[in-house]
Amino acid sequence: MIRNGLRYMLVLAVILVILPIASVGAYHDEEGKFSIDPPLGWAIEEADVTIQEGEATVLVQFLGPVEKGFRINFNIVIETLPFSVTAEEYWTKYGRDMFLDTFPDTQFLSEGPRTVGGLPAYESVKTYTYQGINIKGKQVCVVRDNVLVFTYSAKLETYSKYLDAFEQSLATFTFDEEIDQTTTAATPISIVIGLIIVIVIPAIAIALIILTIVKRRKPKPAPLPTFGPPPI
Repeated sequence: MIRNGLRYMLVLAVILVILPIASVGAYHDEEGKFSIDPPLGWAIEEADVTIQEGEATVLVQFLGPVEKGFRINFNIVIETLPFSVTAEEYWTKYGRDMFLDTFPDTQFLSEGPRTVGGLPAYESVKTYTYQGINIKGKQVCVVRDNVLVFTYSAKLETYSKYLDAFEQSLATFTFDEEIDQTTTAATPISIVIGLIIVIVIPAIAIALIILTIVKRRKPKPAPLPTFGPPPI
């Protein structure tokens, strides 16, 4: 019974350790002022660049596995504009044409509004050819102070396999202010969880171990003396 109780406590300790780590953004960008969790297990490749007005600049790439000779990837591009624009206006007036200039054989499959980080966004799904490879990609634009474009690319036959990883990562996107508010609100809970992990759980585990040792070493009571019949 004690051994089973100790096992449950250790499992609980592992769960409590994992949960806070999984809920914290793994990548923070100072230029774009946002945080996002990359797809699990993907490499992070940051770009050392200077942002200039009117130029699209790659901030970071999340690099996935190599499938059929092509590395699955998800990159984030920032562009500063001297005028105000919505996400839909940016894509329909500028983004689409820029993409066609780079990949003239692009076939647009679907486009439409959505949300990212609580803000209106616009997405486009398309196929195109890159160095003889048939690629399928999804681009999502969101605008606040700057334009941010999230681009997921994979070979046509592996696009669906990693689409969920891209969407789950994009769902963790938040701007700095939101991160700060969330962190502030969650601080007391984080402290309680930390105390449980550092103090309470080890104390319970040690107590259970001591109880087990004491139980094993406790001497058995001496047998009661037996008396025969009184002598005649």
